[in-house]
Amino acid sequence: MKYLNLLLITISASLLSACGIKAVPPDLSVLVPEISSVEVVPGVDNARLTATISGPANYSGCGFVLHKSGKITELTAEAGLQGRSFEAVATGLDNDTEYGVEAYISNADLRIMSNRVTFKTKLKNMPSEEPEVSDNPPVSDDPSDSPSQDVSEEPVSVPTVFISLLSSAGIRSVQLEAIVEYGGAVEYSGFGVSREGRRSVEYGAALDGGRMTREISDLFPSTDYTWYAFIVIDGERTTSDYAGFTTLDDPSEEPSQDPSFEPVVSDDPEVGFADVSASVEGTTVTLRAIISPSEGITDCGFGVSLNNYDFIEYDATVESDSIYKTLAGLEPGKYYYYAYCYSSGNRFQSNTETFNIP
Repeated sequence: MKYLNLLLITISASLLSACGIKAVPPDLSVLVPEISSVEVVPGVDNARLTATISGPANYSGCGFVLHKSGKITELTAEAGLQGRSFEAVATGLDNDTEYGVEAYISNADLRIMSNRVTFKTKLKNMPSEEPEVSDNPPVSDDPSDSPSQDVSEEPVSVPTVFISLLSSAGIRSVQLEAIVEYGGAVEYSGFGVSREGRRSVEYGAALDGGRMTREISDLFPSTDYTWYAFIVIDGERTTSDYAGFTTLDDPSEEPSQDPSFEPVVSDDPEVGFADVSASVEGTTVTLRAIISPSEGITDCGFGVSLNNYDFIEYDATVESDSIYKTLAGLEPGKYYYYAYCYSSGNRFQSNTETFNIP
């Protein structure tokens, strides 16, 4: 049909020229309009697609073609052409993923395609700079709610709130659980546990749908403990309220029948850690820490993890007031580590630090 129209125009122009009448060149942009622009507003798992054509046209079909890793999906603009534009909402997309999109208009004889435009969906759990796409935006009856031309929406910050803390204690272990509501990128999370006013030892725990759990072992029987949950999001740490649990009695430990028996109370100070450091060379790292006091130390080591909760502990060499451990053949990545020592049956642990294997 397009070529027949052009042929008729050419024949008409030739006849007019033979009669001494100058023909006006046809406006081909009216006959074959172009798709002048394609705009995309991406969400986490969706995107609003809008296309504009260069001029009025009588085309019955219009829509978009999505491209992802060689897979093609066609999306029809249900409302059709609205003046010189049409739009559609693509749903069910993968988050943090790059897509290509082309717009088209068509009739029985011709399909016109735009240039391809690329976009990337947003990362899940990250505050978005744009409001999420909706097919049915809310309509307010309040005339004072008319939109302002110069006002942009700020991202909504989701506060971190601990909903519940649960513990189930055994003789020498406890199962801890926390339910938390949060928004943003979680850097790490876990639990802190302390005994009878001593310094807390923190254990990493992974979040799974707002729930994190961790079993803590090597505890003392018949002992009161205090614990809390914590989470770090975008560099900001939030800690829950403190809770408590008491480990169960050990029936195998019968009290002494000797009337002269008196419990021994240890006055040994807790072990402190200083200059906890990591020296990296290729795929080898040497971990070091200064301990004080070093008297009464039975064994020391370092805990190392790639995800800040599945730690593997390695025995360290103790030299005077320092400990060290060399690990070789590490894979590239960000590692978390801490130093620990046992003194008079008590475990002491440093804060968690990090090192990188390039």
